[in-house]
Amino acid sequence: MKNKRKDSLIYLIFLLGVLIFSIYSLNNVQSKGIDQNNDFIYRIASDVEPNNNFTQAYEVYNYDNWTGTFDEHGSDPCDYYKIYLQNSDILTIKLNIYPDFEFYFQVYNTTFQVIFHTSDYQDSSYEIDITANTTGYYYFSVSGYSTSYNFEVLRTNGSGGNPGEDELEPNDDFGSATPLTLDGDGNPIDQLTIDPAGEVDFYSIDLDQGDDINILLWNLPANYDLALFYPNQTLVSESTNTGTTDDEIDYENAEVSGAYYIRVSDSDYYAGVYNLRILLEEYTPPNNDFESAAPLTLDDDGKTTEQLTIDPAGEVDFYSIDLNQRDDIEILLWNLPANYDLALFYPNQTLVHESTNTGTTDDEIDYENAEISGTYYICVSDLDNYVGVYNLTIWLKSNISPNANFTVNSTIIDQGEWVFCTFIGALGDLPTEYLWNFGDGTVNITTQNSTHQYLSFGEFKITLIITDSDGETSTFVKTVIVRSSSRTSGYSSIFGLSLTVGFIYILFMFVKKERDGLRKKN
Repeated sequence: MKNKRKDSLIYLIFLLGVLIFSIYSLNNVQSKGIDQNNDFIYRIASDVEPNNNFTQAYEVYNYDNWTGTFDEHGSDPCDYYKIYLQNSDILTIKLNIYPDFEFYFQVYNTTFQVIFHTSDYQDSSYEIDITANTTGYYYFSVSGYSTSYNFEVLRTNGSGGNPGEDELEPNDDFGSATPLTLDGDGNPIDQLTIDPAGEVDFYSIDLDQGDDINILLWNLPANYDLALFYPNQTLVSESTNTGTTDDEIDYENAEVSGAYYIRVSDSDYYAGVYNLRILLEEYTPPNNDFESAAPLTLDDDGKTTEQLTIDPAGEVDFYSIDLNQRDDIEILLWNLPANYDLALFYPNQTLVHESTNTGTTDDEIDYENAEISGTYYICVSDLDNYVGVYNLTIWLKSNISPNANFTVNSTIIDQGEWVFCTFIGALGDLPTEYLWNFGDGTVNITTQNSTHQYLSFGEFKITLIITDSDGETSTFVKTVIVRSSSRTSGYSSIFGLSLTVGFIYILFMFVKKERDGLRKKN
């Protein structure tokens, strides 16, 4: 009986010891260099055995935190891992080992060359920083006599960012689909991730009716599949190539406008990095009649519109361009593959002019001094029933209207004085003609500035009419008052008479005074 109690007590002490050791080990794993405030993903490396060489190396990702164990059956226990880095990425690895256990740690580049290793077996935690000098998979290995170890992985670039982190997550369903904005056709989207394994990624992109889109899913680490959905979330098309073969969807002539959805799914239950490339060709309406004419906007004279096409054979192409009254336009149809003809139409769609040179000879229309303002139409037609490419060059000379205006030295002068007129208006389309009329019956003057002497008095209108090369005219009138010279002569006569009378009076008073003086003396 006593022996049974003794055996039970020993067994109980043994279980208690195992429990204490397990708690102590767990605390060490969680306390050695693990920052609980970071969003690290905690994993068990024993789930990925065997990973004892480069071929079996298990892929890890940014913010991974692994607790690993060595394969006790191997003669040289060693675990291999790999991580995808972009050129200049900085890889930080914090390795934590239980006390009193030794380990050996090595890091390899994309060609399996050792770029770091511990100098000898270590028995404490270790941290390194490696800067990638090329893009690809880097490897590291942990070996030693410990049965368990722990490490953290952090990937940043030189400026402190995380180029390897998928900033478009979470996007796991239609409701959280990440909008894609394309800056240019074929712009690749790098470093997208399936993480955790088995997830799906959704993206959205706006299409207009008639648009074409090509989607390429490439650089695949496992069997990932591609699908495209209508705005109502029903399937348009999918690509389910096996293995790591690229998946591609080419969808032409979108049926409706709206936000379409792209889905990337993981069929191998494998976390990894992939790339997307999207080509978008926006729909261009046909221009086969006046109503669908393609508008042309000219930034400067002599603008060439290249790579225009007659397709299918026998079609016509219409273009529209806005002209103001009296504008000049020259149109050149050139680089012709067959007998194409050129025509210009008024805004009311009646013919202005056409050029029908035979064969591949250039066609040209030179239309000056447009009769009315409005939208004119250019038509290119195919007489040879031949599909081909042609060029258009258009020179546009906008009309400049003249504006007559001038100043005079004075609007009130005396008879016989001169008036000086200085032109300050706008000339219009050169050359410009000038016609001055001074309203007193004299000969007109045709210089830009003019002078004139008024020999008669009264109120006169000075009129300037200017005419530009298009025949456009502008008129400006200014009134001048000329005072009579007789008014000045009358004033002079009165002044002279007054002066004479005054002189006679003074002389008379002087003679009288002298005479009176002589009388008093006598």
